[in-house]
Amino acid sequence: MKKSDEFTESFQKLNLRIDEIEKMLQLLLLNDLVEDAENIVQISETNIDSKVRDLIFQFGLELVGFRNINEIETLVLGIPVKTKITIINLKWICSVIKSVYPNIEPVFMYKKVNGMQRKRILQENISFGVIGKELHVDKRRGI
Repeated sequence: MKKSDEFTESFQKLNLRIDEIEKMLQLLLLNDLVEDAENIVQISETNIDSKVRDLIFQFGLELVGFRNINEIETLVLGIPVKTKITIINLKWICSVIKSVYPNIEPVFMYKKVNGMQRKRILQENISFGVIGKELHVDKRRGI
């Protein structure tokens, strides 16, 4: 057997192993996402303060629910793809929610976010996430 045949066979074996590892990682990720989805407590519109509910609907956000993330109580709000919302408005929504619910951290969940948006949101210490990719919850209170 030639050396090149041995290398080709070794590469094929490595490719098969890498494919299996990728499949396993995808299953683990899917499992984590399912567990995360189960931890979100669905709430009805009547259970939330009217001031907060009106503000959420004014900006076209989706009310996802309350969730405990690393012992931090959060209110998860979905931001639809076509909804345009400024950082100033996000800060204002945060301040209103924190004034009504002082122990709750609002988290804005995006379907996708570009690099500039992500940088600006992080600079302003706003809790946010990108579905299936990342989650950043600011632990500081009263910001």
